[in-house]
Amino acid sequence: EVILTPVICEVQSGKQCLCSYSLPTEFGKGVFSNYELNSEVKKLYSSVKITSIADAVEGRVNVTCSNGLMLRCSLRKYPTSSLVSDCITAMAEGLQMCFYSHFVSLLWGDNDPACLCSSSHVDSEWESFSYEISKACTKYERILPTKSSTSSSTAWDFLIDSKYHAQYCKRSPISGTSFLPMSYGTSSIGFPSFLQDEHSSDAAFYIRLMRETLDTLHALYENLKLNVLRKQDLGCLASLLCRVASSLGESSYVDYYCRDFPHNLVDFHSLASATALKTPPCLFRWFENCLHHGCHLSNLDDIPALMCKQKGSAVSWGRKVVSFYSLLLGAERQGSNLSSGVYCEVANGSARNTEELAVLAMVAEKFGRQQLDLLPIGVSLVLRHALDKCRESPPDDWPAPAYVLVGREDLATAKMGSARKETGFGNNDNLTSISVPYMLHLQPVTVPTASDVPTSEVLNSEDTDAVYRSVEDGMEHIFTSTTQLRYGRDLRLNEVRRLLCSARPVAIQTSTNPTASDQDLQQQQLWNFAQRTTALPFGRGAFTLATTYTLLTEALVFPKIILAGRLPAQQNATVNLDLSTRSVSEFSSWAEFHNGVAAGLRLAPFQEKMLRTWIQYNRPSEPNFTHAGLLLAFGLHEHLRVLTMTDAYRYLSQQEHDITTLGLLLGLATSHRGTMHPAISKMLYFHVPSRHPSSTPELELPTLLQSAAVMGIGLLYEGSAHALTMKILLGEIGRRSGGDNVLEREGYAVAAGSALGFVALGRGSDAFGFMDTFLDRLFEYIGSKEVYHEKFLNATIAADDQSGNTGQMMDGSQINVDVTAPGAIIALALIFLKGRVRRNCC
Repeated sequence: EVILTPVICEVQSGKQCLCSYSLPTEFGKGVFSNYELNSEVKKLYSSVKITSIADAVEGRVNVTCSNGLMLRCSLRKYPTSSLVSDCITAMAEGLQMCFYSHFVSLLWGDNDPACLCSSSHVDSEWESFSYEISKACTKYERILPTKSSTSSSTAWDFLIDSKYHAQYCKRSPISGTSFLPMSYGTSSIGFPSFLQDEHSSDAAFYIRLMRETLDTLHALYENLKLNVLRKQDLGCLASLLCRVASSLGESSYVDYYCRDFPHNLVDFHSLASATALKTPPCLFRWFENCLHHGCHLSNLDDIPALMCKQKGSAVSWGRKVVSFYSLLLGAERQGSNLSSGVYCEVANGSARNTEELAVLAMVAEKFGRQQLDLLPIGVSLVLRHALDKCRESPPDDWPAPAYVLVGREDLATAKMGSARKETGFGNNDNLTSISVPYMLHLQPVTVPTASDVPTSEVLNSEDTDAVYRSVEDGMEHIFTSTTQLRYGRDLRLNEVRRLLCSARPVAIQTSTNPTASDQDLQQQQLWNFAQRTTALPFGRGAFTLATTYTLLTEALVFPKIILAGRLPAQQNATVNLDLSTRSVSEFSSWAEFHNGVAAGLRLAPFQEKMLRTWIQYNRPSEPNFTHAGLLLAFGLHEHLRVLTMTDAYRYLSQQEHDITTLGLLLGLATSHRGTMHPAISKMLYFHVPSRHPSSTPELELPTLLQSAAVMGIGLLYEGSAHALTMKILLGEIGRRSGGDNVLEREGYAVAAGSALGFVALGRGSDAFGFMDTFLDRLFEYIGSKEVYHEKFLNATIAADDQSGNTGQMMDGSQINVDVTAPGAIIALALIFLKGRVRRNCC
């Protein structure tokens, strides 16, 4: 297969695209290198030319040569050199059509096969491009003395070469009409009609061509200076621009490039005496003036003219940064145009200050944290400061990407949840595409390697940093090299980490010579410390919320909860908590559950779509509280959407672990919050025995699971105001419990009341026609004596009595207000949330 390379690459500018393909010059040598052929045969194949192409499939075609040979060839449409591609695109957008056509003819070399892309090597492409530009400079230098050596210049030539004309052309955009005489007018004929025999006209043409080339490539130069990854390309372009500027006698341009890259002084040191016609535009100088004096007092000549063109792609990077600075520093807007001369798109949303307006512009231009990392530090610092100022209290009508950009993923989650309820779509893929460019500030979870420091040495060490380095406490990913740069001598972050660490034994202060009574004192202190230690996962979950992302090839690591203590007065001897005197099984189990929730909340909600195989990969062989908490955390971040209903049923059937079932039910309901998913709704109602048909065998379900199922129903139907669901939950608040544990009865009533509030969240009294009777029932649960619809109340009470009372605790016909009041109050508060409604309930 032969690779065909174009003489000039296709430019995505919407302008005329001229392209010529030829076989590689070494084609004949490569095919017949192993055969002894006479000179006539070699000459025949060395002059092979393409006559036609056919049967195109993607990037391959059949090529028919002049000697009848047919080849299957691959077409390479674009240069492999990004710098060459950028230069060609910039010249297509910045040059007039006549100049660009001539530039194309120069690159083609009058159909010479030895063209720009004669070799696929990146360096050779740039060398070919630079050679053609330098050749044009040489041709201009050869014509110019000829013109000056002839008779005295005409008035027209004097005007064309004057400084006034250069300034006039800079101020007045030329569209289609050239500055050349009418004999060189902008007819529809191709460029060769421009070339006449008059040397003065040739000189004027080449002067204008090289000046526009200098302006265009200089705009690209300023654009590349704002990308820290294009430093090498910037040096190559500076050398070429020095050559062009020196041929035009622009000493200020040469000095500008030599200051950035001093090695160019070796070749262009003799231009100091040349006359400078104008000062080169400089974006860094414009940024500095804007920061000192504001956008209104800055010099607009420092912005390259190419950046002010509409819908240009060659220097769009620099245009975006200039527009952000313009909005941030007080530029006026007229639609998409700014007073600084550039245009900028702004996303929908309110902006109370210039910082918020700049954030909306960054969202509309798809400029996120990944792009900020590519800017020079001094340039990006201003934009990062604007993001930080908007983080604390952003407007409530921003789009979700704006919240992610300022680091408020929590508000973005709420925004996408409300949008999903309005549109009815439950697909979360859009979140991923929005947020991926903004998540580079997060650090991946890494599996801890085996520590070189033994545990005994760690416990005996007084060095806090050594302890942090050797113990996985769930917060180590926050403390990186950049943390030290941000906080420096500020040790508050280290103090928070020390206070929230549960993976190390706590220090117990005792005397040096302990007695028998001291052991009881130590156990009492350990018990008090254990209650504090088990509460630490709550704080750690908030401290590390959405600060990392997972690697799908690694398992998630959970920090340990150690209830033991150490005695500094006795060489850090370890003391374990005596579990025989106290029952701490449930005490430690729920701590492990919350530890799993905290570990799961570390994962960012807006990362790439989590695989269901990774969730199953983290599933332990034996069910435990930690994994149950992890399922709930996955649900809070909507990661459980990737699980199928078969996976959920497998969890329920194979685990047979109540807490794992609880975490799964709440996690699935939270992941599908507000969607009223029918399959999940059936799963949740299955765990509410009062909704079983009378013919169904009685199932013994713990009250804890029933409470979780009721709460899950409220989350699944959140904001829907589903009438039947609300009626069911209203009855569940006052349902007679089958258990004898009073705390479980109160907890079930609170769960039912909270679920009822979620279903009619913020709907107020405008939700249903039966709302008055509905509210009467809630006030009855609270203890209010105001009853307006006796018929409805009697019917509801009778329905509640039919639910049965299988426990040993007997309930009378009256409502137990002590049990129902908390849930009813919560329901009323959520239903009338942000509503200004007054009604006496006492």
